[in-house]
Amino acid sequence: MKLFALTCANCGAALEVPAKVSHLTCEFCGTRLQVQRSGNAVYTETLREIAKATTRIHDNTEVIKLQNELERVDREWMMQREQFMTRGKDGELSVPSTTASIVGAGFMAVVGLIMATVGHGIGFFGILFALIAVGMGIYGVSKAQQYESQHRAYAMKRQRLLGQLEAAQQESFSRE
Repeated sequence: MKLFALTCANCGAALEVPAKVSHLTCEFCGTRLQVQRSGNAVYTETLREIAKATTRIHDNTEVIKLQNELERVDREWMMQREQFMTRGKDGELSVPSTTASIVGAGFMAVVGLIMATVGHGIGFFGILFALIAVGMGIYGVSKAQQYESQHRAYAMKRQRLLGQLEAAQQESFSRE
């Protein structure tokens, strides 16, 4: 049986280990060791150090997963946000506003009612204009409320992920 002359990675004691052994306990300090082979080199490593490295890798993987999830949530919100945006007369996008919808619709409805009372054959068009204004106002308010609801859901999800990410980073940091 071929023996390897090794040293304990914890206490430095000389050890003689059979070639096929992969794990052992140092008879001098009681540390659990793993026999590592790399090319022609054979050495011992404490299982505690291997466990620390494995835990560190696991922690880093969790942090990366949470960072990726946060980026995914942000990308999804940016795509979803565009569906709610309103386009101005110059083509610029803006967030829908309940106040702007009510004020705009109110102004247009007043103009329509004025048109309806003036007469001269535009009374019908004035009433139609006022009704369309009210309809656009209702649509605008609805769109603004949907936007706010979805934005709150996104913000809560993002905040939860940030909390999880911070906790995972602190846990990883505290183990080092």
